[in-house]
Amino acid sequence: MNINTNQLILLVEKFLSDIKKAPRLSRGRFDVTDDYKLALMEDTAYILAGDLDYRAIANTMDQVKNKKHIEKSYNLSDILEDITSFQKGSLAISAEELIQLGRFYYHPLLQETAKPAKYVMNQEDQSYEKVEEEPFFLEVRTTFTLDDLVDFFLYMNQDDYPNRKGIKTQFQNILPRYGLDLVLYMIEASVLPNENGTVHLPKTPRFLENTEIISEGKRLLANRYRDFKEENIYGIIPKKENKI
Repeated sequence: MNINTNQLILLVEKFLSDIKKAPRLSRGRFDVTDDYKLALMEDTAYILAGDLDYRAIANTMDQVKNKKHIEKSYNLSDILEDITSFQKGSLAISAEELIQLGRFYYHPLLQETAKPAKYVMNQEDQSYEKVEEEPFFLEVRTTFTLDDLVDFFLYMNQDDYPNRKGIKTQFQNILPRYGLDLVLYMIEASVLPNENGTVHLPKTPRFLENTEIISEGKRLLANRYRDFKEENIYGIIPKKENKI
């Protein structure tokens, strides 16, 4: 079963906040080790893939969060075992899926957010009126595949006769070195004009591994980090239906 990575993140954060009473550090991070958070993510993912849905899991945590010594529970399974019977599921994740469960991504292509406000003209007085806008949210896309990455690369470099198989293979080699966020910004950096106003479009991903392209990609990603920090955004802001 494929699961919603945003729901996974929210459940783990709720467990750390309500059950473990873990303090938050800078940038919204909890004061726990990466290994422990990874263990929580894995345990919660298998639960979410099972016979309890997202809302039922969250409600169970609400039932027990004020009980004595509950913070000694190691993971979400410990909580559920004391309250209800449940069956964990299995995770069917495609080898070509690039979204890592529980990870927050910064590139706009990997995010979903509220649509911009719309304005319509009032025909009576020719003024513009703001249409009721969607409440703001910011979530990670639940899927972004290797094919999606190839499509973006080809769109950006305007290649009409690509060797998709070769491009895929090169990306599979590059992604572990740089990560998905940075690779997307490296693609953007690769099509920017140089100081002479010239654009050298990369025909294959291996040309992205250029010192100047990598440096510019890192700069673009750092700018995105900065923008989020200025807005005090350090993770997902859930849709109404995902709030717990």
